[in-house]
Amino acid sequence: MMYLSRLLSTLLAISLFLFSSCTEDTAVSLDPEKDATLVDMQMSSKDQMQTQVDQMQEVVRDQMLMIIDQTVTVVDQALVDQALPVDQSLAVDQTLDSQIDPIDQDLEIDAMVVDQFVLQNTNPLLCSDSYCPSSRLVSLNMPSNAVQAISAGCDVVGSHRGTSFSLIFSLLGTLEALFQPNQNGSIPLVIAAHLDGWQTGLTGNENEFVNLQFFKGFQTADPFTFQIDPTSYLNQDPNNGPLIHFDQTRIYNASLETSISTFKLALEIVAGLPFNLALDAAKIKGDLSVDALGFNLRNGVLGGYMKTSDLQSFVNQLIDRCLLPNAPNFCGQLGFILNFQDPVASFNSILSLMGGADVYLDDQGTPSACMNNDQTCTANALSVCLQVEMNAITLQD
Repeated sequence: MMYLSRLLSTLLAISLFLFSSCTEDTAVSLDPEKDATLVDMQMSSKDQMQTQVDQMQEVVRDQMLMIIDQTVTVVDQALVDQALPVDQSLAVDQTLDSQIDPIDQDLEIDAMVVDQFVLQNTNPLLCSDSYCPSSRLVSLNMPSNAVQAISAGCDVVGSHRGTSFSLIFSLLGTLEALFQPNQNGSIPLVIAAHLDGWQTGLTGNENEFVNLQFFKGFQTADPFTFQIDPTSYLNQDPNNGPLIHFDQTRIYNASLETSISTFKLALEIVAGLPFNLALDAAKIKGDLSVDALGFNLRNGVLGGYMKTSDLQSFVNQLIDRCLLPNAPNFCGQLGFILNFQDPVASFNSILSLMGGADVYLDDQGTPSACMNNDQTCTANALSVCLQVEMNAITLQD
């Protein structure tokens, strides 16, 4: 760089000199002949000077090119001297790679998150008999309060969140015993279900839509095989289909969710006193799986709405049963609540004990929540939510 600076200074000095020489004023005589001679001499001198300038410019150009070439060589060498050896360069590359690894780890974490949302599915259906796949109700419970109901997945409307009958059931007895074998091996109430329209060999996601049907049943010699009670059909005729059914039930992502329908089931919690569980706008959902026998339902929820008129009918039956000789023991417990001589007063007492009606059902059976102290809402139903478990069985006519 120092050489280049010197060369530029020299070139500038020569240029100034040549410029001043070429532009210097020349005296003019009065003699024409002398003037002509002088002009010729000046022209000759200018030609010589131009030649000298051209030669000097050529020398300067060559010197500049040489200095520039030397400068580039020096800079290149300096860059080479500063470069890392191959081994050190590889070490730097590895360090950079290690710094990029967290990005790869993030991608792996993202993949794990995606896997958690990968669509689940049931196994392909293996059975092929007429009522394949089928299941049996093995557990039916009501959450004791609204917090438990919400945690269980109850999504009914109303301030009770489906727990309206929790106190009544606790007084009358547990529902669990109805569906489990007693000490004699007998099951008091057999409620079977069938997913009609599921083709053998297909998974739940592949089949997707079925018709969930319910039947009362009988035990057989085989503990996993049950027979349909003809009273389960309309007019006891299988050609009419079952009384309880949910069309367009969807099986998706290893879960089951029904359409809205009516669910009516007689639960004989106390001998001789059937409790008619009649639910409007009923819906069932839960986790679904299939095996060689049939289907299983876990974390199931049955939700719906019972009209106050149906509750009135149950209270009337309850009073009639308690007025008979050999009345059940619970009649004494209910004596402080019920006025056995006044069915209307007894109904109002029971309804008040349950917290009152919390839902309005319109003529189409569409529910609307009636919150506490809402005087504008004419509640005529109670929200009901039951936790359901079902196990695979074989079902026969």
